[in-house]
Amino acid sequence: MAKVLLVSTVINKSLTKAVEDVEDCVDVKLVYSYSLYNYSVEEIQKLVDWADIVLIDVRGDPAILSNVNYGEKDVVVLVGGTTLMSKAKLGKFKMPAKAGTAIGSSETMKKRIEKMQKIIEGLGKVLPFGALKDGRDYVKLMKYWTNGGHENYKNMFLLIAKRFGADVNVDEPVEFPEHGIYHPTYGFDYKPVIDPNKPTVGVLFYGGMHFEQCLKTLDELIKRLNTNVIPVYTEGILGLRAVEEYFKEVDAIVSLLWFRLNGGPLGGDPRPTVELLKKRKTKLFTPALMYNQKIEDWERDERGLNVIQTITTVVLPEMDGGVEPIPICGVRNNEVVPIEDRVEKFTNRVNRWLELKRKPNSEKKIAIIVYNYPPG
Repeated sequence: MAKVLLVSTVINKSLTKAVEDVEDCVDVKLVYSYSLYNYSVEEIQKLVDWADIVLIDVRGDPAILSNVNYGEKDVVVLVGGTTLMSKAKLGKFKMPAKAGTAIGSSETMKKRIEKMQKIIEGLGKVLPFGALKDGRDYVKLMKYWTNGGHENYKNMFLLIAKRFGADVNVDEPVEFPEHGIYHPTYGFDYKPVIDPNKPTVGVLFYGGMHFEQCLKTLDELIKRLNTNVIPVYTEGILGLRAVEEYFKEVDAIVSLLWFRLNGGPLGGDPRPTVELLKKRKTKLFTPALMYNQKIEDWERDERGLNVIQTITTVVLPEMDGGVEPIPICGVRNNEVVPIEDRVEKFTNRVNRWLELKRKPNSEKKIAIIVYNYPPG
């Protein structure tokens, strides 16, 4: 039986269900990235030594993972920084520097994987015997992971089991479009019906590997907004492109994405975002999203949001002009769930902003606050 250590940023029930479904042929130890600070290097080293193969999905290069001795162990970096990528290998395949650079580029994950696949195929004649097949399996594992969903996770583990000798059937990855419309109640076939008497809000959320962890929060938002809603998933890098394509006539945008709209985690020029929002006279609302922080930790810590959540969901979105960074979701029982009273506060604020937008200027009241320093 194959022994797998999976360090995961993804938090959802489909993943844990897939782990349960393959327990006859794969033994999976699952460590969530938000809990890495609870481990010592020695404890992670023991887990690595136990495993036949290590799968890593993290943002950047956490020191606790970079400082571990992987030896000749198979290490599949599904998402990670350049230091971890330099340790990546599967069987006879070792990650070429060119391919590692492709994964760290500012393109969409789909485009990055395609570029990596072309590089590996191009190196086929110079790779050791058997390494090309291992390289193709590496790419396939990444496709399963980045597209997400129960069947993809399950088949990812089954492919590993097959590599270690199990007699199992493995389906090809089911690939997710880079962006599109999805409603929690009506699914992918949803066609928004716009009531002209109501304001319209576009909601951006993650597709692919983070799709499922957005859904409960998205559903709660839609129920509480007194508006037309156009819910659009996006790969993350293409947030601005999704805005241009789907939100041509909206009064406001609510982003359930980390980082900035243009470029995702690798950043990008904020000016096209600001110019587009100004041109369309659209307000951008960016609630704080604790996709990687436990609600109980947030409640207990007097600082509230930890450093990562503050940077990714408050500081960077503010560069796009985002407002109302109210925490509306977090991790509970290894699942991302909405914080209902915070969602209510956030949606009340959005609804009031939209009421203000529609109110004639002659009826608006302005308060001017004069601050005398010191002491105020």
